[in-house]
Amino acid sequence: MQKTTTTIKSDTIMERIFYITFICFGLSYLLACNNPQPEASDLLEEAERLIEVYPDSAMLLIDSLFYPEKSLNHENYMRFLVRQVQVKYKVNRPIVEDTLIFQARDYYSTGRKDPQLAILAWFYSGCVYRERKEYKEAMQQYIEAEKYASQAGDISLKGLVQYNMGDLLAGQGLYLKAIDHYKNAEHIYAQSPEKLYEKQAISISAIGRMFLLSGENDSAVQYFHEGLEIAESKNDTKLQSLLSQNLSVAFRENKQYKKAEKYLRKSFQFNPDSIEIPRYYLNLARLFRYQGQVDSVIFYTHKLYQSISTIDNNTLKASAYEFLASVEKENGNYETAFDYNQKYTNVLIEIMNERNRQSIYEVQQKYNFELQQKQFDDKFTKAERFITLLIIVILMGALTFSLYTFKQRKKHILALQKINILRNMADDLKRLHSNYESDKDRKIRSLMMDKFDTVKKVALLNNSIKEDDSPQKVLDKLNEIVYGKNFEEEWLAIFRVFNEINPGVSEDIQHQYAKFSNNEFRIFILSYAKFSPNEIAVVLNLTYNTVLTLRSSIRKKIKMNGSRPDDLLYL
Repeated sequence: MQKTTTTIKSDTIMERIFYITFICFGLSYLLACNNPQPEASDLLEEAERLIEVYPDSAMLLIDSLFYPEKSLNHENYMRFLVRQVQVKYKVNRPIVEDTLIFQARDYYSTGRKDPQLAILAWFYSGCVYRERKEYKEAMQQYIEAEKYASQAGDISLKGLVQYNMGDLLAGQGLYLKAIDHYKNAEHIYAQSPEKLYEKQAISISAIGRMFLLSGENDSAVQYFHEGLEIAESKNDTKLQSLLSQNLSVAFRENKQYKKAEKYLRKSFQFNPDSIEIPRYYLNLARLFRYQGQVDSVIFYTHKLYQSISTIDNNTLKASAYEFLASVEKENGNYETAFDYNQKYTNVLIEIMNERNRQSIYEVQQKYNFELQQKQFDDKFTKAERFITLLIIVILMGALTFSLYTFKQRKKHILALQKINILRNMADDLKRLHSNYESDKDRKIRSLMMDKFDTVKKVALLNNSIKEDDSPQKVLDKLNEIVYGKNFEEEWLAIFRVFNEINPGVSEDIQHQYAKFSNNEFRIFILSYAKFSPNEIAVVLNLTYNTVLTLRSSIRKKIKMNGSRPDDLLYL
């Protein structure tokens, strides 16, 4: 029995392992199907690496993530929302519709998460509001971004936030208020351990620009000079070119044309970008035009005309054609002026078309994303249906197998129970033979047991049944040995013994309880002979529960018959 119990437990454990393995496999497959772009995390990480240095390349990688909400886990998806707006902002793509950044902002505002991404989420939320012309909300986002930057001790981002606060106010014409924020940004960059001199100089230049727009040209010149000194001390030619150009504009506004020319030429000298050369020709031509130096105007106008075909910037090209048209008109060359004016109009149309193309590109990108999402959803739905059907089939098979195994185990346990009962009956028989007992009940039991030949049958069972026999094989051997080929003959032998010991009792029972079924009659006889329910089950080849049920039925019939109450004592 111990070995059988251990085997049953082992089988149960193996079945559980099988079910758990199958469930894990199914879940893994479903999760794999649920990821349309497994490489999405790697693409996002590479885009993050390129954002600051190569934003255009980063933009291509961000655009390649067509289904980020499915391809990325929640944390990486929040990162994606921040980085998407960041890189679009850097490459001057519209972000007015990128309101999903607000979800990332809320996500990074709760719990102890990445502090830098929290700053960026608040900052770019402000940029989105700013582009939507919701300036009050934009300023609130910037203020929160600065708080997070202060807590994180991130000087660079804190300065960036202050600088953009200045830009936000400048865009509303609040130049003097903007100056305060530009000064804060300059102070932050100046105190930075990294010595962010370039950003410091640009902040100083922004202060000068605000004074210039406010009509305070002397203050503007002062700040432009201060920024230029920082650029010269660091030998930054690009920055020197920018600040020299700002100084040229400031002196031109003061009608100090010689100084304006000096710093414009200085800016030209330090300019590292050949693409910007036509812009210098245009500005020099304008400057000499203000001074009435016709020969110089003609010279730089001709230079501008020769280089205009190299201009890729449509805004600069439009300014160049507008200037050429005005010069030709002053010279009385109306036909040429009209031609330049027509080209100016065409460039303006191209600028509008370019904006429309950008809008169409955004719409196309959105459409492509939605199309790819729909295709994936359709594909995933089919896969999900297939997996669901497969799981149902396997579970049905497993259920059928489990039911079959359960029935076999039940048969096996029943056979073992019957064998144990027979062994107990054999032991009881040996005790009866070894001890003299004179009472009637013991005598009838002894005689019936002799007829049943229990000892011999138990010996046969012990010799013929093996531990590894199947439940059905055990039952077949048990029934063959106990009941032989004709069970009725065995019962008649037992019944004859009962009648010899109790003459007339069986006839009295049949007469008194004519409604007893065949099995009920036999159970009553064996119960009268003091057989236990387990022993009756073995003798009559019935289950223990069946014997109990029939005994209950017998009790009811005895009560309904109004017969002797002492008949119930046998049951």
